[in-house]
Amino acid sequence: MPVLPTLKRERELWQQGFGRIAGVDEVGRGCIAGPLVSSAVIFSDKIYIPQLKESKSVPPEKRKKLFIKILSCAEKVSYSVISTKTINKFGLNYANWLAMKTAVENIDFIFDIVVIHFISGRADREIQREGNCLPEQSPLAASGNEEEL
Repeated sequence: MPVLPTLKRERELWQQGFGRIAGVDEVGRGCIAGPLVSSAVIFSDKIYIPQLKESKSVPPEKRKKLFIKILSCAEKVSYSVISTKTINKFGLNYANWLAMKTAVENIDFIFDIVVIHFISGRADREIQREGNCLPEQSPLAASGNEEEL
C-alpha cells in the first residue's frame, strides 16, 4: 500500500522558517514503456488541496481536474520529461534523478528547500538549495555520466 502524502513535513519546514518549499515527484516510474515525467511545484503555505493524493490512487478523470487546480493554485510549476532512450541507456534510478533535478532547475523561482517524494514510498527527503539547483551528487546513488546525455 503506497504512503499517502500529507503536509506534516511541509508544516514543520514552514515553522522552521523555510518560506518557499519546492515539492518534487515523478510519474511513469512503474510503466513498462513510455517516458518518465517529474514535476516541481511550489505552493503558498495558505494553499491546501485535500484531494491531492498519490496519483496512482486518483482516477484519471479526477487527475485532470486536479491538474487544473494545481496550475491555478501553485506559485510555480515546472516539469521534465526523460525519454525511454535515456532510461534504457542510463537506468531508471539515474533517469529518475535527472528528471527531478531538471524539474527543479527549470522552476525559475527562488525557493528555500526541496522536498523529494522518494522512490518506493519511502520517506520524503529534503535538500537545501544550492542556488536554484540540486547538488550534482544524487541522493539516489545514480550511476552514469550526465555529460554523455
